[in-house]
Amino acid sequence: MRISALILALSALAAAAAGQPVSGPVSGVWTAAHGLYEVVGDIYIPAGDTLKMMPGTQVQFQGQYALDIQGVLWIAGAPGDSVVIYYASSFFYYAGITVTSTQSSSRWEYAKISGFIINLGSSPTTIEHSRLLAGYIQAFNSSGNIIHNCYIDGKISGGANWTVTESEIRRTMYFNGEIWPAIAKAVESASGTFMANVIYAYASNNDGAAYAVGFSSCGGIIAHNIITANAGGGLGDDSFGTENCSATIRHNCIDAGDYGIYNCAGPIYNNTIINTPTGIYFNHAHDPVKNCIISGCNTACNGSFQLQYSDVYNCPTPFTGGATAGIGTIQVDPLLVNTWYLSPNSPCIDAGDPDPRYNDPDGTRDDMGANYFDQSGQNVAITLTPLSPPIQIPASGGSFSFDAGLSNAGTVPAAFQAWIMQRLPDGSWQGPMLGPLALTLPAGANLSRNRMQQVPGSAATGTYWYGGYVGTYPSVKLDSSGFEYVKLTTGDGQLVEGWANDGESFAPWLTGAAPPELPQAFTLHPVYPNPFNPATTIRFDLPQAGHVRLEVFDTAGRRVSGARHASPLQAGEAWYPAGSHEVRFNGTGLPSGVYLVRLNAGDFVQTRKLVLLK
Repeated sequence: MRISALILALSALAAAAAGQPVSGPVSGVWTAAHGLYEVVGDIYIPAGDTLKMMPGTQVQFQGQYALDIQGVLWIAGAPGDSVVIYYASSFFYYAGITVTSTQSSSRWEYAKISGFIINLGSSPTTIEHSRLLAGYIQAFNSSGNIIHNCYIDGKISGGANWTVTESEIRRTMYFNGEIWPAIAKAVESASGTFMANVIYAYASNNDGAAYAVGFSSCGGIIAHNIITANAGGGLGDDSFGTENCSATIRHNCIDAGDYGIYNCAGPIYNNTIINTPTGIYFNHAHDPVKNCIISGCNTACNGSFQLQYSDVYNCPTPFTGGATAGIGTIQVDPLLVNTWYLSPNSPCIDAGDPDPRYNDPDGTRDDMGANYFDQSGQNVAITLTPLSPPIQIPASGGSFSFDAGLSNAGTVPAAFQAWIMQRLPDGSWQGPMLGPLALTLPAGANLSRNRMQQVPGSAATGTYWYGGYVGTYPSVKLDSSGFEYVKLTTGDGQLVEGWANDGESFAPWLTGAAPPELPQAFTLHPVYPNPFNPATTIRFDLPQAGHVRLEVFDTAGRRVSGARHASPLQAGEAWYPAGSHEVRFNGTGLPSGVYLVRLNAGDFVQTRKLVLLK
């Protein structure tokens, strides 16, 4: 029996290696260089074995076949170079990907999986930075699974001890002329932590009933999500943000066609519910609901419970069915902006429960609603400015330069983090490309740093969004700024590898480290690398702060570049604090040859030679 199994496994591996259709046992490493893997029968990863799929691997199922993971499936895609698994034709799927391993955990990163039912088993699976399309995830009798930063065009059903964060789950059902109801539940019968997600459920049935729910019969923690649920049916419809859940439901933004929170059990506080016929409904006695904003609902509260420290506004029937307004509840315009956020003059600021356990992250008394208004006195902003737009990167790769500006318009020093992410052409996110950096800016401070981002030849072609953020990485974003660039299908040059990001340091505003020892003398260091193509780093030391002129000349004495800085002084001159500094010099657009870099700092002048070889 073991010999036969070994022969089958070797045959499958040989077939895959030779570019032949595959079926039966599979393991080893699948790569993009192999070409398309055509699955012509059920396949499985034997217990104790691993199948690793490298970036760019494409797997096409030629029929209604299944993948059984008895061992480990390691999907090791890369940003812009996902592993793609799909059916050759579109049909109703009965088979799927099933995890039956009881010993080892699988990990899927940067995967695009289309048209499968994914059945998770007793051994947990981690799925990150992936897109699951036209299918859904079942996790009955499964525990400890993780989904992070994913897009799911389907639903999650079942499972315990989930961790689902920063993902988008869209469940839609469209029926036309069907007698049975269209039911769309985004997350159903699952428990765990569901935090900072976008949840969307929509059901439509012209000739029947329709039913849409964001979270149905779930447990654990449901927090910091944006939940939208709507339905339309010829024979009736219902839609719920959350229904029949036994969970802590807090800090959610809910917009539903019928009920915001329906018949749930567990602590409920700091939710914002808008434009819903009934905001909160219970058919049983419930503990007080606190710190909520319910606005634009026909009925705000229905059931045997008390609403405390909350705002009910523009609701013709604020309380019914035994619901009452408790301590701290008001009925005034919450002055929301951008749908879910408090404006500076909102009466909901510092109006929530004064118990310190509800305090906002800025240390002040709790604000009503899902999103607090930051009163720390900080007003930080970020601005990313490309230097030579529009940015077009050739097929072989290249780089672009940009200025990163940070400011604190507040009245007190601001401690925060700054980071850069980018959205890839396929809609997934990569990063951080820079940071997160921990910084502290004095009140009124502004700074700008010139940076260079390298784009490798292996990067996917298409349009990228390059965005900077300030706040608390990864989910609290106080401000953002960004721009687009395009990776072309044409263009040649020296092949660029890696996503390096370098340039001027953010010192001395970086925090979390001991202050560096100041240099003892003015110095312009030899550039590195040298020779270079297309960029190199210029390093210099300043024992004292002052105005600096850093320029690059060709051998004919023509100035080809000056240090860029947010400075009112003449081009090429900038004020630098004492310390060691780096400036990235990019020779893109210059011919090969010898160049000279010159540093002027007060009475100090020094020159270094650099060689550009293309």
